[in-house]
Amino acid sequence: MTQARDIYGNVFTHGSITLMARLPGNRATLLTPADIREIRMSVLLLDAYAPEKSTFLRGYRDIPVSAIEVMFPTLQIDARWQSDEEGYNFLHTLTNENGRIFTQPNRHYLVIYKLTPAADAEKHAVITLRFRLYAI
Repeated sequence: MTQARDIYGNVFTHGSITLMARLPGNRATLLTPADIREIRMSVLLLDAYAPEKSTFLRGYRDIPVSAIEVMFPTLQIDARWQSDEEGYNFLHTLTNENGRIFTQPNRHYLVIYKLTPAADAEKHAVITLRFRLYAI
């Protein structure tokens, strides 16, 4: 059984961030862009006193993201990845060009990616990737 857990990090208020992860599939093989039919991303601001209460940021709910643009067919290693020696296969940069994300300091944000598998999508659960970020 895999464990459900958020990936924690910090982001500067009004800043941009590059999010990275290693995504294994249900059969313990590495997920590739060809394995994913669709990715949807949302950004939520968590309530300061009740984290289970959250608000979607305007313009950041169920945004389509291209698997080819954020996933790699093999594990990558470079100076940005410092978690281990194996590498990552997911990388997405959230820019704050329009000034609408990460606007409140000392608050938690949740970035959620929902990945729908390409093959037999109705038989496989959607894969959820979550980053919990604290704005400093």
